[in-house]
Amino acid sequence: MGTKATYDKAKVLEIIAAYFFTQDEERVSGIAFEKVYQEIKAYAEKHYSQTIMPRFSQMRKMLIEHLLQFGEYNSGERLSTAVALRIKKTYINSDKIVDIIDHGDYQVTIHAGSPIICTIKLPPAELLDALAKGMSDAKKHSLTWGRVNVINRICQRIKKENPELILAVIPEFNRMMYLNENGKIDKSVDSFNPICDSLCMFVKNTEEGRELIYKMRGITVPQTDSKIKK
Repeated sequence: MGTKATYDKAKVLEIIAAYFFTQDEERVSGIAFEKVYQEIKAYAEKHYSQTIMPRFSQMRKMLIEHLLQFGEYNSGERLSTAVALRIKKTYINSDKIVDIIDHGDYQVTIHAGSPIICTIKLPPAELLDALAKGMSDAKKHSLTWGRVNVINRICQRIKKENPELILAVIPEFNRMMYLNENGKIDKSVDSFNPICDSLCMFVKNTEEGRELIYKMRGITVPQTDSKIKK
């Protein structure tokens, strides 16, 4: 008797969301979800070869449970492609964030030191708020909560690019923007936008660390490596 296969539910759901982020909603929503799932499995095989995707019936149960958790599914509702697309509301598009980095939309400023301290300019507030709203609506929290979580997710995602060289990525908060004339946290904090517009990235001051920074800035690594002095 064969051993029952086990699946990484979190990864399966992430792959479904990642696939939908690459698709035109109008096109894909008109296709039966069973057929779309075949496309999702092909996408997983190409981009997430280490993850085994379950049968449609197993995936369906996982997805419904996930959507229910976020209030994006009504009990008894038919799981059409249009309904499945709601999973996008529960995820930040991490691939989009990486695309922004890779295409040089991030402006990285280097400061001498050991470790090397880099200031990373975040994307426009409009993009961050679009991501934050989806997250805050899904969790029924404030927009400020969503903004903080989006920025934290970006920090985590950047560090994940090379955890051996990137020691830490943290938001640059300006505490003064939250204070009222009495020096107390202003009650209208939700109206502040953005919470921060840049990050601090700490990178090992090694040849590999400097090459990583050059790559993030979208420039060619110099033939003669000029060490950033301490």
